[in-house]
Amino acid sequence: RSSDFLTIQNLTEKILQLCDDNDTFYKQYAAYKKANYLPDKEKSAEALLQALRITLPDFTINDIYKYKLSWLELTILNNYCDALCNCLSFKGTLDLYKLLEYYDLSNLDILEKKRLFSIPICCLSSALYRQKRFSELVELLPYISSPTMKCTLQFISVVLANCAQALGEVQHLDKVPLYATYAYYNLFIINSIKTAESLKKWIYDDFKIILL
Repeated sequence: RSSDFLTIQNLTEKILQLCDDNDTFYKQYAAYKKANYLPDKEKSAEALLQALRITLPDFTINDIYKYKLSWLELTILNNYCDALCNCLSFKGTLDLYKLLEYYDLSNLDILEKKRLFSIPICCLSSALYRQKRFSELVELLPYISSPTMKCTLQFISVVLANCAQALGEVQHLDKVPLYATYAYYNLFIINSIKTAESLKKWIYDDFKIILL
């Protein structure tokens, strides 16, 4: 909302006024928060990339394996890829795959991975669903059993719901009840009752499967 953006803009300006040339982290954090609240997702993605380049001026996603990324840099990248995907950009989807490979292959601290890993999985599942790339979406199912995914009910609920519907679209109807039921009750646990009931209705309308 525009009111949220104005509030964030005012707060980030106050942070920057307190910063000197050595306060790189605070400058990057302020730039990230301001960029993430821009209402135009294309502008938000570009501003997030500029925020990342405060500490990584030559960064490109294809060279991501060269870097030992900080929590803030990974957070910015998560949001950058998500902003691109919300623009229905196929580049955003490709960048999310690169980011997932980084999470898989780098030796991240377990607590840092626990905080961050579920976000790109969730964003990628939603992007693939919007793009009707259901076969690719089903391939994300092994990630659901990851301990770092199980710790974040909000994100795993979205991934489960997207995967359940994708399984139906690729005619794996025998597997739909299991994943849809997991998604349904996870949504109840996090108090997303309307979303849970909508999922139940979609599963019945699309595949004539009744969730208990």
